[in-house]
Amino acid sequence: MNNKLAFVFPGQGSQFVGMTKTLCDDYSVAREVFEEANDILGFNIKKLCFEGPVLELNAIENMLPALLTASYAIFRAFMDKVGLEPRYLAGHSLGEYSALVASGGLRFADALRLVRLRGSLAMNVKDTHPSWMTVVNGLDSAQVEAVCNCLSRLGHTVSIACFNLKDQQVIAGSEQAITDAENELLELADDVQITPLFSSPPFHSGLLKDVSDQLRAEISKITLNDVKWPVISNVTGMPYTTSEQIITNLTEQLYKPVQWDKTMEYLSGQGTDLYIEMGPQSIMTNVIRATCSNVQAYSFGQIDDRNSVMDKFQTHHVNTPEDNQFTVITRCLAIAVCTKNNNDNNEEYETGVIMPYEKIQALQDQLEKEQSMPTKEHMEEALAMLMSVFETKRTPAELRVKRFDQIFEETGTKALFADFIYH
Repeated sequence: MNNKLAFVFPGQGSQFVGMTKTLCDDYSVAREVFEEANDILGFNIKKLCFEGPVLELNAIENMLPALLTASYAIFRAFMDKVGLEPRYLAGHSLGEYSALVASGGLRFADALRLVRLRGSLAMNVKDTHPSWMTVVNGLDSAQVEAVCNCLSRLGHTVSIACFNLKDQQVIAGSEQAITDAENELLELADDVQITPLFSSPPFHSGLLKDVSDQLRAEISKITLNDVKWPVISNVTGMPYTTSEQIITNLTEQLYKPVQWDKTMEYLSGQGTDLYIEMGPQSIMTNVIRATCSNVQAYSFGQIDDRNSVMDKFQTHHVNTPEDNQFTVITRCLAIAVCTKNNNDNNEEYETGVIMPYEKIQALQDQLEKEQSMPTKEHMEEALAMLMSVFETKRTPAELRVKRFDQIFEETGTKALFADFIYH
């Protein structure tokens, strides 16, 4: 795992006819993802992505599963050929589903069905209540929010749907309300740019709250897993801590705004300096390059970036005992982040979670810098750190055992730690 690497997954707007065709030509694992999607969906989504027609690809009920499939295929190709493990994953809107699939929280088949349902529910609302989304460039969130709040007090429905950047927000609302908002926002500054997305339903707005229970019901039926790497929630801008949060977060994501600004603040605060976009275009990559200093960003879906990544980072990964030992430390770090906190004592949290975590993170950084393999003592230190985190966060005993067993199973170190004491 590269402790300063994040994978980012795009949302709608990244699709185009021909996306991932060259990737699938070169990587059998990517082709397999599309074949699986064809079987699950019952139609040839591979042909739709490669050949169009564009109007059919851009239809929400097709666009969302198409982008999910493309992103997952790109991710699988990356892991197969490069093998760098991330510290964090984050996805914008639809991309949160892609991130959860990549990290193992959702099965690919289940996610495909969920995003089709998500699109269908949103389009049903749009058909009965004319509405859309609009991108606003050139104003900060406070200015946009003030206009939306003023109109809402007059009985209209319009709100910020995505807090993207300091000077870019996306609003969503009913036809008259969003039209009024667009006109008022244009009056606030000469350089304001308004881009209506007339074909888009009002994702991440209160207009979809009434249908969110239908999405929740479907998510509740499927098997949810703990994520392998921390995934940042759109709703909170913070990592998931339990698999059960998938139900709540994805349901609320339908009608609550995407906190992408908070997501990037969190990743930056964790020292992230390498971003790899798992999407067919470079939309997120270009934004990261333009707005974040001292970072590298690549889109593995773009052939030039893909070649650069392969040249710089390809590991020709082979699963050796040394790799497994190294992973014990990285898995302890990841699980420490993902574990829910049940203790509101800040002093205990500082001494029992933050300080031990930072010590092991520093150890990991030093090992990477020296390109050294950890000793068993290093791994024991990481396990002790995780035990301290569990104690401080008041993690239930059965969950602690499950997590330690998960680490030993995933890293092939059961024999090495056969005498490990779980308490």
